[in-house]
Amino acid sequence: MKTIKIRIKIKTLFILGLIACIFMLPFFMQSFTYMMLGKIYESFDEDKADAYYVRSITQKGLGSVVSAISRIDSILGSQFQYGALYSASKGSRGSSAVYLEEDSLNQINEEHKKVLGRKKSDQLGIYEMKIAMANFNSGNKNFAFEILRNLNYIKDKKLIELKNLHLAAMHLMDGQNNIGIDILRHNTFDSYKTAADFLFSYYYFITGNMDNYHKYKWEQQREPYYDLGKVNESYKDLVEPLFGFYELQREFDRIEKIKHSAPESGNSVSGKIILPSEQVPPVFISLVPENGIDGWSSNQIIGMDAVAAAVADDAGHYRIGHIKNGRYRLYITTFANAVLGTSLSFNESDVIELNGNTEIKDENIYMMPLEIEAHAVKEGREISVSTQNVPKSDYYRMFLKHRVKTRSGSSTVILFESGKIQVPKTSFEMEDKVHLQAGRGHSSGSGPNPLSYLPPFYGEDEYIVTVTGYDRQHNILFSTDKMGEMNRYEDEHCSTTLKFTDANEADKKLRGGDYEGAIPLYEQYAKENDRYAIAILAELYMDGYIYDSTKDNWDDYGGKDFEKAAYYLEQLLKYDPDNKQIISELNRCYDKLEQYDKKRVLDSEDKDLDTIMGEI
Repeated sequence: MKTIKIRIKIKTLFILGLIACIFMLPFFMQSFTYMMLGKIYESFDEDKADAYYVRSITQKGLGSVVSAISRIDSILGSQFQYGALYSASKGSRGSSAVYLEEDSLNQINEEHKKVLGRKKSDQLGIYEMKIAMANFNSGNKNFAFEILRNLNYIKDKKLIELKNLHLAAMHLMDGQNNIGIDILRHNTFDSYKTAADFLFSYYYFITGNMDNYHKYKWEQQREPYYDLGKVNESYKDLVEPLFGFYELQREFDRIEKIKHSAPESGNSVSGKIILPSEQVPPVFISLVPENGIDGWSSNQIIGMDAVAAAVADDAGHYRIGHIKNGRYRLYITTFANAVLGTSLSFNESDVIELNGNTEIKDENIYMMPLEIEAHAVKEGREISVSTQNVPKSDYYRMFLKHRVKTRSGSSTVILFESGKIQVPKTSFEMEDKVHLQAGRGHSSGSGPNPLSYLPPFYGEDEYIVTVTGYDRQHNILFSTDKMGEMNRYEDEHCSTTLKFTDANEADKKLRGGDYEGAIPLYEQYAKENDRYAIAILAELYMDGYIYDSTKDNWDDYGGKDFEKAAYYLEQLLKYDPDNKQIISELNRCYDKLEQYDKKRVLDSEDKDLDTIMGEI
């Protein structure tokens, strides 16, 4: 009997201990638990999944590497086309590519630091290679090279091949052809021979070795993407960018076809790519008839109607010969990651006229770093935008953007746009009246943003100037925005902090996301006829401020009170009787409240405001 009792106690203790371990597991393995929650939510709520992955990475425990890979896959998948990661083109008159915003890039690099403390493994190597790809294509090239060179811990032979292929691809795309080809020649690529051949064919074409180009180019009838389908799923995202070089072969064949169809003699154009350094990235030059189609897609490197084309050599020299008589425009294209923070311009942006064996020399192309300085200056009721070191262009366009930083990130709104002007300087007057910003900052699945409710010219915030230059045909030559390394250039050279009004206690709570704490204070200020407070309350009650992650539309936010919203809009209308936006929003409230008689009175053009407000 005693023995039986002892066995029962031991069994009971074991069961209780097991239950305790199960319940305590999430506390001791938080990183793993958050990773599992992220996987669960991934299929139906990406925002929640992302939040759990970030928590998992922060804990730095088991599961953090898997979470980090999910994060970088999500970011790269939404921002880039994997197949065009290296080969997306960018020209002075070409197409654009997508880069990671500075905040996103900084965030994944911070996460990278946290994950590096984990045990070295092939899985970690996959993650680091993706971090390198994101940094390279976003302009942070030296860091990308450093990551790949330090991947000495990976063991899988296929993964080692992929590391060397990406390192070679990055050097080739950066114009370091000798380093790139040395990596290809001194390593074996048994598992990814097709991808290696794409890189070899690219190198031989841009260096003018056409015999070797044809030796390595893809000549089979079937598309090579069949081979991509057989790649291990874990490695597919690493292989696909290398297959982007196959798309370039089609463009190279177009250039060859154009050359073969050119007349035996004719006109010529030559010049040099002028850079601040001796290293020349891949640059393609083409001539398009004056009235021809100059369109590009992201993987095209010459214009659709190009009649002649050439590739600049390692020293930047180019020559296009055998050109028929006619009037042409000169176009240049390089790869998107080569021109970040660069202005592209010509000796002349006019049409080139060729007639009777004309030889035009020194048609130089300038790829110089942007040195623009631009600032917003507040002078009483006027904001002036001043600029320095702006490259010469025929037209300019200026933007003034307002950025508010909050606990959840930052939001930017364009306050002023100049249109195309011929002098890169402008000014405008601030509005005294309070303008509603209905719905601004709301987007599906993101929750309300404090900037949605604050009027413009409010508080002490960053004001950023964007400068873009155009030629006479209105093609972009440079832009601090589009070629500015994910807005880093604007942040460093075109950003000003201006102070308009002092933030009160309610403002501080609102910008911190404490809506419930801010509203009673704003209501108190509204009783003292504070128009900003009245406008903010109208916005809060009209658009809502309580986020529900199960809803897809900001129309479903909680906190709406159309009766209160209408009350505060009526107060605003007394100060600004001609404001059509206030009238429109007040009509919206009357619709929601089914007070159609008030809406109709408000729409009447036969009564003055005092009569209308009296009837209301």
